[in-house]
Parts: sequence; C-alpha cells; structure tokens
Amino acid sequence: MLDVVVICGGPGAEREVSLVSGEAVYQGLLAAGITARKMEISGDTAELDALTCDVAFVVLHGEFGEDGQIQKLLEERGIYYTGCDSAASAVAMDKDLTKKALRDAGLPTADWFVCDKPEGAKEKLSAAGMSVPVVVKPVCRGSSVGTTIVKDVQKLEDAVRCALQFDNRAMVETFVKGKELTAGMLDGEILPLIELKPKAEFYDYQAKYIADDTEYLCPAPIGAFWTDEILKLADQVVKLMNLRDMSRVDFLLDEAGPKILEVNTIPGFTSHSLLPMAAKQKGIGFSELCRLIMQMALKRKNAAQRSACGASGCGGCCDCG
Repeated sequence: MLDVVVICGGPGAEREVSLVSGEAVYQGLLAAGITARKMEISGDTAELDALTCDVAFVVLHGEFGEDGQIQKLLEERGIYYTGCDSAASAVAMDKDLTKKALRDAGLPTADWFVCDKPEGAKEKLSAAGMSVPVVVKPVCRGSSVGTTIVKDVQKLEDAVRCALQFDNRAMVETFVKGKELTAGMLDGEILPLIELKPKAEFYDYQAKYIADDTEYLCPAPIGAFWTDEILKLADQVVKLMNLRDMSRVDFLLDEAGPKILEVNTIPGFTSHSLLPMAAKQKGIGFSELCRLIMQMALKRKNAAQRSACGASGCGGCCDCG
C-alpha cells in the first residue's frame, strides 16, 4: 500500500501557514483515495532520521522548507519528495540570487541592492542610482514577512532594521506601482494568470492569509498581448531555474511592461492560496491537484527503481503508478 507523508510546520515565521497548508494537503490526499499521514516538524534534522515512506509531500513554507535544507536531507536519506530539488530550492528562496540569475539571463526585474545592516542604507540607495519609493524585505523569507514600502528616505534604515529581524540580509528594491500578477506552474505547464487586488497597499501577509476582501481575478484581465508575454516569461523562469512539479512566479505589470518579482517553489495550499485557484480554472480540483503533485514524485521514484532493476537484470518489475 502506498505510504505518503505530508511534512509541514517548520521553525520559521511561516510555520502557522505551513500547518494550515499541510492539513489541507493531508485531507486532499485522503479525499483522492491516497493513504497519507501528517508529520509536523520543528526543523530538527533528527526528526527525519527514522522517516520511511514512498513519497514525502513537502508543504514547509519559508525557512528549512523552501531553501533546500529539507530537500537535501531527504535526498541524503533516499526519500523521494514533491517539489524542486535542493539546488533549485536554495537559489529560488534567495531573492538576491534569483534576481541575479534573471538579470544575467536578460529577463526583466526591478533594480535592487542588498545590505546586512541599517546603517549606510541611504548611501547605498544613492550609490545604486535608486530613489524612494522602494520595497524593503528579507532576502530569504516568504509570505511578505518583514516587508515594508518606504516612501520617505528617512525611514529606510528602520525598514531595513525590520527586515533584518527575520534574516541576516535585507533587499532594497525599486517599488513598481502596477498590477500584481502571479503565474502558477504545474508539471511544467503554466496555469492561467491571476491578478491580485488587495485592499491594502500591496499583497502582504494579512491579504494573503487573513483578509477576505482581496479580489482574485482569474484569468487576469490584462489583454491577450500582456498575457502572452507574461506566460512566456514564466515559462522562461521555470526552465532557467530548473523548477519542477509546482511553483509560482510573481510579476508586477506597469506601463513599462512586466517585471519579475520573485519565485515561490512551495506555493500555499490554504483557502486563500493561488496555485489551487489557477488549477481550478483549468478544471483541476483541490484533491486532484494534491494527487497529481504526489504522483510526480512517485514517478521519479519508480523511474529510478526501473533503472536500477534494468541494470541488475531483473527485467524492470516496477509500476510507475
């Protein structure tokens, strides 16, 4: 009998969201007829030492979950899991590395710089040829935790100080006033775009997980031209960063065109989450979405087993499921 473990929780600021996502995925797998169990972890590596399963469905948002740490531990233990591998996860979680990769590939992203202390941030802003308004956020955190829009340069150091409560580096990025859009990816296919219209100034933690007044427009009403352009950019990002199974690429669209904001390798599975919304637009219900993602990891496992069986001369007895 297939044994799937849903791993959620984690040690970071996004733990509570991860627990909600984990419960939703667990229930979704059960509804799809898949034997599953849930494992809430704190981030202690020893918690994984005794883990055995056919597939680990990783729903750890933020620290330890999206930064490649748990992926590397699972790889070392020979456990197959959902989502990107450890190398791709580590780059995608680091907003600075992501934006450098985008810039080097000629893909559009807003200007930015990184600092590790509040002092000197104003001088760095000037040296980078940037000016307020800017967005300040932790380099390696998600869910808009520790994020501030700064319109007064005198408040820049305070915003950096706030971001540094959650990470040892803060990113200062040119503020782009435009439509907030996201492109989900499922098994290499880019899903319909969603436009986010929060009542707050931007799509912050409150709007993402708590408020019920955010509007979600899917497919995004931005016209065929910009839709095609953003879908192409999302596909380029997926290929450039070696993303697999599921991901989300966030964009801002103003009169100058789209800017790639960031990449999320473990999108949420809460009632407010965007990947399930986009999948639903394609006719994929929540439980089916969970089953499909689990199946992607299972196919990798069975492909490896067939290869090993073939090498040993047993004839390839494995069923890819």
